Amino acid sequence: MSIFIANLAFEEAAMLQQAKLATLIAFVLAVFLGVVIFRVFVREFEDGVGP
Repeated sequence: MSIFIANLAFEEAAMLQQAKLATLIAFVLAVFLGVVIFRVFVREFEDGVGP
């Protein structure tokens, strides 16, 4: 959806490429943080320390 909105917002190729790259970086960062947080909570749950 972000890339679709960027296509509508930016006509200049350089700005569109920056928007696509920023979207990709944000996606990769979100996946990485999600995996890290998930693993921390799974370890705590397995150890019986979880909420």
